[in-house]
Amino acid sequence: MFRNQHHDLWFGLLALGCLVAAGVACPIVCQCVGMLFIYCDSRQISDSDLTRTISEIPTEATYLDLHGNILLSIQYDLLYNHKRLLYLDLSFNRLMEIVPNTFKFHDQMQKLYLHGNNLSVLYNNTFIGLTSLKELRLSDNQISVIEKFAFRGLSALSVLYISGNKLTTITVDTFVAFGGLTLLDLSHNAINYIQDNSFTNLIILQKLILSYNKVKSISASTLTGLNCLQELRLSYNTIESLHIYEFDSFRDSLKLVALDNNKIKMLNSDVFKRMINLERINLSFNELSQLGSNVFQGLQLEELLLQGNKLVEIQRNIFSGTTKISSLDLSQNTITKVYVGAFDSFAQTVFDIRLDGNQLKDILVGLFSNMNYLQSLNLARNYIMFIENGAFSSLKNLQTLNLSGNQMTSFAPSMLSGASNVKVLDLHCNPLNSFQGFKFQEDQNIKISLNLTVTDITHESARVTWPYKDGSQIYWSLELTCLYLDSVNCTFQGRYTTLPPYKVDAVIGDLSPMSRYYICVNPAFVSTKIELHQCGTIVTQSAGLSITDVSPVTVAKPSTSTAVFHYSMYSCIIVPGMLILKHVFNL
Repeated sequence: MFRNQHHDLWFGLLALGCLVAAGVACPIVCQCVGMLFIYCDSRQISDSDLTRTISEIPTEATYLDLHGNILLSIQYDLLYNHKRLLYLDLSFNRLMEIVPNTFKFHDQMQKLYLHGNNLSVLYNNTFIGLTSLKELRLSDNQISVIEKFAFRGLSALSVLYISGNKLTTITVDTFVAFGGLTLLDLSHNAINYIQDNSFTNLIILQKLILSYNKVKSISASTLTGLNCLQELRLSYNTIESLHIYEFDSFRDSLKLVALDNNKIKMLNSDVFKRMINLERINLSFNELSQLGSNVFQGLQLEELLLQGNKLVEIQRNIFSGTTKISSLDLSQNTITKVYVGAFDSFAQTVFDIRLDGNQLKDILVGLFSNMNYLQSLNLARNYIMFIENGAFSSLKNLQTLNLSGNQMTSFAPSMLSGASNVKVLDLHCNPLNSFQGFKFQEDQNIKISLNLTVTDITHESARVTWPYKDGSQIYWSLELTCLYLDSVNCTFQGRYTTLPPYKVDAVIGDLSPMSRYYICVNPAFVSTKIELHQCGTIVTQSAGLSITDVSPVTVAKPSTSTAVFHYSMYSCIIVPGMLILKHVFNL
């Protein structure tokens, strides 16, 4: 059998070679694979070159790539002799218009790419004749007008991209020709009005993308007829409210709804009712201050994103009946209290919870009960001062715990009782003054903050001192990153240096005036992955400025079982004649 396949392949290559030897036509500016695949992309082909180029292309060609040239127009009869084309790519040219009937004789074509041009109007009968076309790309043009019969004849079309244009209105006539469309991308336009029943004919549409427009509201009739819709994206609009009947047409089919970055202030309790297949909801960055009672009741959600709203409390029954959530994002709200039991319904399925950027002050026993599969818990940037012993006792599979940027003054092993598999514990930017009694494992990564003193700053150098004075032979790594300030760029974007043992300071040179640098100095432990981050900011000026009145701070030696240290970390900002020290934790 292998011999027969090898025999056929050999004869195929021989036949191709004979065709080439016989002088099969191929334009000199193009690359041809046999007579079928013609690549004329990015060759600076202009309108004046195109007629000759097309005349040299074999009429048997099925694939023609002309993208990335400088074409301004296409003559309506230019491709008359190339009726076998299945694929035509005219993207990223400078086409101003497509003359009606240009593709009248191309009833075999399946893919037509016109994105990245300068089209402004789609005229009636622009695509007439393309009865087999399955995919049409019109994105990133200047289209503001679609005439009533522009899409006439596209009965087989299943995918239409028309994003990145200047459409403002969708009417009942816009998509009347599409009965087989499964994907419609209208994102990045300026759509502010969608006439009722505009999508009625799209009975098998599965994915509708309306993100990055100016849609203010969705009525019950706006989305009528979308009985098979699985994915609805309305991100980055100006929608203020959702009503009960807006999703009626596709309650049984919808799997994903993206409504992030709108202006939604509240959710009616019934808005997602009976959406038995809904798996993902994104409501991030709206203006939600409260959620309707049982708004997610009975949903089979796997991912729920509520980041960046104005939620203050998470009540016990908010997630009642949602038993399959694996990822929950409540970060960047103003949450002061999460009631014990709020997460109970999905305790056995959740892998990732984000509560960072809120206003929580304490973590009590019971809040994370029975979460046997939770792997990542982010509580960073709250006001947490107290963690009750045993609060994490159920988190047997927790691997990452982020408590950075809180108000904790101490951390003891009892706080992690039961969470025996934590690999990454992030405590940096807390006012810690003790960290005692821990026995770290080789594969644990502990992140803690110390203080860094920057002195003797001039227009081109600075001295950095770090608080470690016991003379232990420990290597330090110094990282300097350019952040840019004003219009002058730093001379480099990043620098990494390993310093000799016993070093407790370093002079950094070759700095640029009027530039901002971010510097971190970290110790290199052999027996564990403790990271004592010591970071600060250096801002140089046009004139030299010497600062010598800031004293270094001494701390005890961190070991694999105990670390006690001063908590301050300072950011130095230099202005002419003045040194301003800002406490990082209070920024």
